[in-house]
Amino acid sequence: MTPDDDITVLVTVSPIPSHPTTTIIDDCLTTVRARLPHARIIICADGTRPDLEHRTVAYQQHLDTVAGYDHVELVRWAEWQHQARMVRHALDNLVTTPLVLLMEHDTTLQDTIGFDALVNVVHSGEAKCVRFHHEARVLAAHEWLNVRGGQVEWVQGVPLIATAQFSARPHLADTDWYRRLLGPDFFNPESRTFVEDVAHGAILTAYKDHGRAGWDQHRLFIYAAPNDSGSIQRSNTVDGRQDDPKADCDILPLELAP
Repeated sequence: MTPDDDITVLVTVSPIPSHPTTTIIDDCLTTVRARLPHARIIICADGTRPDLEHRTVAYQQHLDTVAGYDHVELVRWAEWQHQARMVRHALDNLVTTPLVLLMEHDTTLQDTIGFDALVNVVHSGEAKCVRFHHEARVLAAHEWLNVRGGQVEWVQGVPLIATAQFSARPHLADTDWYRRLLGPDFFNPESRTFVEDVAHGAILTAYKDHGRAGWDQHRLFIYAAPNDSGSIQRSNTVDGRQDDPKADCDILPLELAP
């Protein structure tokens, strides 16, 4: 057994100005394959949202190219779903592995990542989600989101920093935990939203209201293995959206859920 057997990689895609070129998603997939050469990769391609209809042709040409890639599964939506709906569908209907790595298409992994050890940590339940940080260190502005002072903890030999901050930056998570996170306790299934726009507040509120017991519900960590320069950065983004506006979110209250 290798980490590839336990992890499904979900890559979310939506129209961006660089389409129909595939350079951005190619870089994403290349960094995944360098670390998880045989893991199943599912690309979740959203439909075009109404304000970006002018990008439809270029976007479909982009997806037609990606559809021809070997060892990648492309799931295309005809209508705009937004990120959380796509990820929920994939988790409920496509993912069969115990762990999932979520990536947005304009993000990449970098440096060495000990996936063998991380798989064991998440399997054990000591962590439910481990984020690959996009900065060299936890920024001072975010230190208030640290748990237990933000010190590096060694969990089954893996250096981690406990946090109450959920982020959609690349992260490895327990699949069942993720299904619950996107389930009716936190998300109205009719909402159109990014995962982060709901999950961040829900997880932080649990920690604020219940302290360690609230954090234990989600067990979020940042991967904190330093590279040769002492940096913990393990992901990056090229900000594929550029000057396009961020998609609006329609977050419906839970009491309206069917």
